[in-house]
Amino acid sequence: MKKRISIKNTNKTSLNSVKLNLKAKVLLALSLFFASSCFKEKDMLMGVPVKVEVPPTPGQSNGEVAINYPSPLALLINEVLSPITPTIVGDILPEVVPNYVTTLYGDDVSGTTNGPTPADVRFSAPMGIAIDETGVIYLVEDGRKIIRRILTTGDIRVNIFAGPDNAATGFTDGLGAAARFTTPLDVATHPITGDIYVVDGNRIRKITPDGDVTTFAGALNNTTGLVNGIPSAARFNYLAGIAIDKNGNIFVADRDNHCIRKYTAATNLFTTVAGTGGGATPVSGYKDDLGTAALFKSPVRVALDENDNIYVADRSNFRIRKITPDGQVTTLAGDGTNVYKEGNGASAGFVDPYGIAVSKNGDVYVGDYNGNRVRKITPNGDVSTVAGDGVAGLTDGLGSSAKVAQASGFRMGPNDNLYFLSRRGSIRMMALRGFSISPELPAGLKFDPFTGAISGTPTQASAQSVYNIKVYNGRGEIVATTDVVLSVL
Repeated sequence: MKKRISIKNTNKTSLNSVKLNLKAKVLLALSLFFASSCFKEKDMLMGVPVKVEVPPTPGQSNGEVAINYPSPLALLINEVLSPITPTIVGDILPEVVPNYVTTLYGDDVSGTTNGPTPADVRFSAPMGIAIDETGVIYLVEDGRKIIRRILTTGDIRVNIFAGPDNAATGFTDGLGAAARFTTPLDVATHPITGDIYVVDGNRIRKITPDGDVTTFAGALNNTTGLVNGIPSAARFNYLAGIAIDKNGNIFVADRDNHCIRKYTAATNLFTTVAGTGGGATPVSGYKDDLGTAALFKSPVRVALDENDNIYVADRSNFRIRKITPDGQVTTLAGDGTNVYKEGNGASAGFVDPYGIAVSKNGDVYVGDYNGNRVRKITPNGDVSTVAGDGVAGLTDGLGSSAKVAQASGFRMGPNDNLYFLSRRGSIRMMALRGFSISPELPAGLKFDPFTGAISGTPTQASAQSVYNIKVYNGRGEIVATTDVVLSVL
């Protein structure tokens, strides 16, 4: 029986700081490996045993943890900086192992329970997941036709946010349990308003933070069509995926219309971004081209990168497509056959591309749904498998030692770790970082997401600024935060 934990945020800020002698070599040791009672040998990485967190029992806290950096830092242009690493003070801080897959909730057994431990939580066909800036998780369960919410405090943190507790379906708007859904498949949070948007059959539903559900776009009676315009006049045909950019523009994968649609907040209008071959009626196929001249075949999920490029899981074409802000559609990876292959671009193959998310550094993560793997595509198109071996299962671990089953909803968390769902009934997380910094460091400086080290050679002057650094545990939850004051002279 695998243990699970639910750790409360401690958010402790270090008050200790010292001035750095720039002429001296700075060697501040970072230790993320703790007593053997907290870890066990569980996997091998490049032939070397890797220590992996054994989570405490539910409700156990990380305790008082603080991270200390020298501050303020006054750096000089073109002077090589010896790596500056933090010291960690306090109780246990579980290490973060790169690409390690952890099961957060559920045990791939379908059901309806909320606890009493994370492993006892049961989901019914969870398909889409969203995470707001505070770490609150929302997910849609197609099996029960509800929206679940997981808060950032407490031990269980799972509750029904909207929809009934009896799997009743319908088109009803209303508050919380009074609302009804038909085919909820994906969910996204609005970065400005905090509202939650759900694609539900041929409609887009909006849920306020207090759980009030309304129909944002599409016909109230769920009528299909391919119509643009104001939200109430827009018509869709089986919406399967949704993403919202930083300006509140909404992008949806209109599966059976074989196109990608966009709601522009500034104009209050829907348009077709790409697909349908330039015609007024749905056309499926495969063609890279500009905007509506391009062709898709059953696109199911969309994701956005930091530069407003759109990435599409073009499911029935077995490809990952990319749409630039000016509408140019290209193929990022996939050869059009449902065969598992590693490789670059068109030489790679996907069995069943479904879930999709993009990290801050531009790597695209894809859930190969019936291929039972998590794939990674680098910005230059190199495709590799980062979790799973093709055999369906629920096993935490690294690479092929991790078992993945029907990876559906994908989303990057505010910590830039990857969260994904198994449709069979679990929430998983892949660790992509243990530290984060905001805003980005001045040009020439680098920040290591797994050690928290600052290094490099600054190449331009920068006024004194405050940089917030956060550290996460093996579940992707914040356990400490601090500020560093830095300038380049």
